[in-house]
Amino acid sequence: MGCGESAVKDGIRQEVRAAYSRAAARPEEDHPFRVGADLAEALGYARPLLNDHPLAADAFVGVSCLPGFVEVDSRMVVLDVGCGSGLDSLAIGPRVRKLIGLDFSAEMLARASAHLEVVQGDAERMPFRDGVFDAVLANGIFNLNPRREEIFAELARVLRRGGRAWGAELILDAPLEEEARTRASWFA
Repeated sequence: MGCGESAVKDGIRQEVRAAYSRAAARPEEDHPFRVGADLAEALGYARPLLNDHPLAADAFVGVSCLPGFVEVDSRMVVLDVGCGSGLDSLAIGPRVRKLIGLDFSAEMLARASAHLEVVQGDAERMPFRDGVFDAVLANGIFNLNPRREEIFAELARVLRRGGRAWGAELILDAPLEEEARTRASWFA
């Protein structure tokens, strides 16, 4: 990867971090993506969970209700990559032995840390030993990070042999229009 390409990728990541940090700090404001408990409920999160944890629900920015389809059990140690405000972790945490959230936004982690063990870090350079997790969750992080190959390598590295990974992502069902394809980031 050339210096120019690396700088572009770093710029995109900074835009994404800034956008998500704003969503955590001021979820009630307008954002270039949906934020909050109404989005979470529309995706399938239970209203009692959202009501019991407004700090997490108000700044939710995922793309799916991962807790609705992951298969975990009480023996598992789980990593929630891009945990954001921690809503997936809240829903899955009671079903596992241990759950750790990882996110690159300090503002999101401030919300998640109220109810979850969290670590600030990057998905493409996770601060964990090899093979330490039984399962990894990722709710909407792949389209947001231009270093996807590095993320997938890290997911494989931190999962134990035979571990499980669940991810949810937005997928295009038609080609993007020219203006959207040429814009460096949809956060701009």
